[in-house]
Amino acid sequence: MKFNIPGVAAAIGLLLFLLLARTSLFSNGGEPTLPLLTLLFISEFGFLLTGIGGFISAKRVIGGDRKPAALLLTLACGVLSVAFLAFGLTLWQSSKIS
Repeated sequence: MKFNIPGVAAAIGLLLFLLLARTSLFSNGGEPTLPLLTLLFISEFGFLLTGIGGFISAKRVIGGDRKPAALLLTLACGVLSVAFLAFGLTLWQSSKIS
């Protein structure tokens, strides 16, 4: 059985993004459910994981594996990586005291 790192990275990244969205964006009192440091850690881990998955998948696509699944994984990991970066920067910027 071949281990598919980009597929696992995309699946875990999607779950982490849903967790971030659920615990910080849609909270009832305007305060996040999880502490800020935890949210930043999840965002950073998701960025690194999906970035590595996107890099590995892009190397495979450039190497000749031009299947639709490989292209979709490259796109999914890239989009998730950028989303984690934006989400983390937004959390970090909103936490600064003026």
